[in-house]
Amino acid sequence: ARQLDLERLVALKTLHGSLGASRTLIERFMREARAAAKLDHPGLVRVFEVGCLEGTYFFTMEYVRGESLLAKVARQPFPLAERIRWVRDAALAVHHAHTQGFVHRDIKPQNILVDVEGRVKVTDFGLVREVADESGLTLTGQVIGTPCYMPPEQARGEWDRIGPASDVYALGATLYELAAGRPPVTGTDTFEVLAMVKRGEVTPLRIADGKLPRDLDTVCMKAMDPTPAKRYASAAELAEDLDRLLRLEPVHARPLSRRERMARWTRRRWRAVALAGGVVVLVLGVAGVMWKAQQRG
Repeated sequence: ARQLDLERLVALKTLHGSLGASRTLIERFMREARAAAKLDHPGLVRVFEVGCLEGTYFFTMEYVRGESLLAKVARQPFPLAERIRWVRDAALAVHHAHTQGFVHRDIKPQNILVDVEGRVKVTDFGLVREVADESGLTLTGQVIGTPCYMPPEQARGEWDRIGPASDVYALGATLYELAAGRPPVTGTDTFEVLAMVKRGEVTPLRIADGKLPRDLDTVCMKAMDPTPAKRYASAAELAEDLDRLLRLEPVHARPLSRRERMARWTRRRWRAVALAGGVVVLVLGVAGVMWKAQQRG
């Protein structure tokens, strides 16, 4: 749309079906606008105006001439360093939101834009939450977001555990897809993907693509650790390690220990492990019965 008083193009976002929207939907929409309007960072899409016209709720945003990361990599291949740089810049922008008390909760390649000059812009704060928010707009057990990019705590609907570490996970998942060309978790349907995410079933990056650098795999796996406390302490720390990758320096993240690799392998193959365990129990049971029979004979 065109803002007439300032003669500039803006992006216009409206709440679909405003006249029949529930109070909760309206409040969630307006909360997005108010949250984004408080944030001032070159890597975040700015909000200009918030309002309601003839029953339709709307806000206007900075118009970004460009496309999403998902669209860019689908259109043509880009050097790995460029893809890493995009996520680094997005992490710095998300860190700014965290310092202002906001968590995005829906970071994914579709919500990160790159303009015609190559600058990264994080957008779509539709699920944004103030860390101190106690409004109850999101109930425990309610799953909201995009399954293949969300952390286990979000997939389980544990909203009291959502924080900056949850966005760090989603940034790691975005980096994973940009590097491997596929999401970190795939399944036949949403329910299967959610179940896998809840269990922390993520295929290591170098298994998805063995040509990728080992340090990149280490960074991704740290950002996407199933336990929030084991991820990067902040999005800024993730950005710093991505900077080290770009400078071809050793990253601070450490590879998984043998025990951690075994635990993740078990999570990815839990059905086979459970079946093998059942077979072992059955064999031992049969052996015990035969031994007792021999003893009685």
